[in-house]
Amino acid sequence: MTYGYVYLIVEWGSTPERYKLGITKNDPKLRLKTHQTSNPHELVLIRTYKSEHYHKIESWMKREYFIYGQEGGTEWFELPSEIASNFTQECKRIEDVFNDLIKSGNPFI
Repeated sequence: MTYGYVYLIVEWGSTPERYKLGITKNDPKLRLKTHQTSNPHELVLIRTYKSEHYHKIESWMKREYFIYGQEGGTEWFELPSEIASNFTQECKRIEDVFNDLIKSGNPFI
């Protein structure tokens, strides 16, 4: 099993607050450093979630949060604070859905 992380980064000081949703196989703090080099605002890693389904969780969330996307993109979002606050719980909920589908023998997972 290969595990990775789904992470949520906030662009500190942006108005409205912008969030970066992404994935990495490595330590999310290292990924934060690569994003920081190209951004004039301070970036802060606020949530992470480790899962073997990290790719699928990220894809699900990006589809769900598309309406909050910046300039039609799927990397930066203006998320309501309750979504950002519940990020980890939402990752767990999505992972549970995938695990249930796998257990049921769903051939599309």
